[in-house]
Formats: sequence, structure tokens, C-alpha cells
Amino acid sequence: MKRIEAALNEVCERPNEAVPADAPFRDIKGWDSMRAVSFQLELESLFSVDLSEEAITGSFTLSDVAAILRSKGIVLD
Repeated sequence: MKRIEAALNEVCERPNEAVPADAPFRDIKGWDSMRAVSFQLELESLFSVDLSEEAITGSFTLSDVAAILRSKGIVLD
């Protein structure tokens, strides 16, 4: 989950801040629709996986994203 959190912080141009796994993305400073697309692309690159835009924009928390990645066979730390 740390790699997902780091990707989120990078995309939102935030220092390495802890993000609760159940924190809604809309509550994260810097989050908007463009960042959602950037986050999707970052995750695809980081985990070498294809994600649909709907999968990420329909995700509301880090836990949601982790579940999507696990469903694609990604093992998270």
C-alpha cells in the first residue's frame, strides 16, 4: 500500500504524507479529475498493469485502489 500512497502523494504534489487507507480522495489536498488521470497512469507504469479510467475514477480510497490492483494479480506490500 506504501507504493500506492507514494504515487498519490507524487501526483498531488504533496510531501510524503500519510494517507489513511479509507480517506476519500476528494478530501486529499490537490485531488481533482486531472490528478485522477495522472494517478491512473502512474499506477499503470508502477505496477505494469492496464487500468480502466472507470476503475480509478470510481475508486474513492487507497483501499479501493489496492483491491483493484489485487484483483489483477498485483501483490502489494
